[in-house]
Amino acid sequence: MGFRKKNKSPPVLSHEFVIQNHADMVSCLAMIILLGLMFEMTAKFAIMFITVQYNVTLVLDEKTEPVNLYQYGPKDIATIFFYLLIAVILHALIQEYILDKMNRRLHLSKTKHSKFNESGQLAAFYLFSFIWGCLTAEEFATNPTFLWEGYPHTHMVFQVKFFYICQIAYWLHALPELYFQKVRKEDIPRQLYYICLYVVHITGAYILNLHRLGLVLLVPHYLVELLFHASRLFYFSDENKQKGFTLWALLFVIARLLTLTLSVLTFGFGLPRTENQGFSLAEGNFNVLTIRMTCLAAICLTQAWMMWKFINFQLKKWREHSQNHASKKKAVSPKSKPHKREPAREFCFVFVFCFVFVLFFFVFVRRFCQWHCEARGQDVTKGKKNQSFVKMEEEENQDEGGYLSVRRYLITDISSVCCYPTQPLKRTMKPYITFPLGMKLWFEKFSALLSI
Repeated sequence: MGFRKKNKSPPVLSHEFVIQNHADMVSCLAMIILLGLMFEMTAKFAIMFITVQYNVTLVLDEKTEPVNLYQYGPKDIATIFFYLLIAVILHALIQEYILDKMNRRLHLSKTKHSKFNESGQLAAFYLFSFIWGCLTAEEFATNPTFLWEGYPHTHMVFQVKFFYICQIAYWLHALPELYFQKVRKEDIPRQLYYICLYVVHITGAYILNLHRLGLVLLVPHYLVELLFHASRLFYFSDENKQKGFTLWALLFVIARLLTLTLSVLTFGFGLPRTENQGFSLAEGNFNVLTIRMTCLAAICLTQAWMMWKFINFQLKKWREHSQNHASKKKAVSPKSKPHKREPAREFCFVFVFCFVFVLFFFVFVRRFCQWHCEARGQDVTKGKKNQSFVKMEEEENQDEGGYLSVRRYLITDISSVCCYPTQPLKRTMKPYITFPLGMKLWFEKFSALLSI
């Protein structure tokens, strides 16, 4: 850890020397970049490292003032590198002046010492990122359709771009910190997994112009992780303080449900209906089926992996609690027969948990589709349609069952089924009651669309 005074200095440029003085070395490198601002020859290169690049000034209206927005580009790598150095310095400061002093008072073992340092660093980062994300994502969270309307979102405000720069820089700095902090070999694979997942997902959202969705998904996720690491810090200080883990378990499932819901609605419901369809690197448009399905699959697989780890963790704690409870009973009544744990109970617990999770997921999707139907003109309670929707049907009737009619039926079938599952006779597609008949009619209409 940097800034630490030792009585015996290790050999220069040895591993121990680099580990003890890495923060001082990184500080000198950051100071060299800052000193570059003082000279005219190097100022333009130093600015590329320090300030956010690709500023664009847009005039939205003659009456309003120009708006400064930002795009991304190759020069962002230099900015990420500089703030990676800042993250290493801040990491060493938190470790030296906060966590090490708390460790001396608690007298933790080596295993708990490593976990305490990890939770302390991550809790500080999650708290800062959660507050920053709430202030930045306020306008995105008020309207869910804002996540995909107007895609591609090639322009960002300063707060959003700087947020992503700092996020990528922090998680990249976590890779050398595995060496600087002397992380145990058995803990390195686990930390590498979540570090790489953070880097891939945040960088993907930044490059694919999905920063709105990424920001909205990061805020609840960081809240859940903040609660977990804060609960673990309290647990290390006093093992009786375990109530925070119960709240974390509840919010963890809700966060996974929210992530899956927003992802499915954005990639499977919102982006396919936007006007800009196609692939263009120059315009920053990645709204094609392959990329949408790849992103959705990556998010779903990540959430499934996290849920699997969560269920295994809960089952492990359940087994430990059962064993402790059984040992206490055995100590009280030694002549009683040992109670055999039924292996089917764990399977039933996992099955019921997954069933409830999937049920809540489909309820969320159904409610959003119902809201979408109401927004398009269908009143669920009164069964009325607004004038814009009536005009759309008149245009389709004039089309005499052609392209417009077939296209709307193909698009709105899923929304109709989600909005009116209990009113099959009042749906737009009345024959779609059974699955085989529905597949047959879908195939007929798709064939009609191809023949037009």
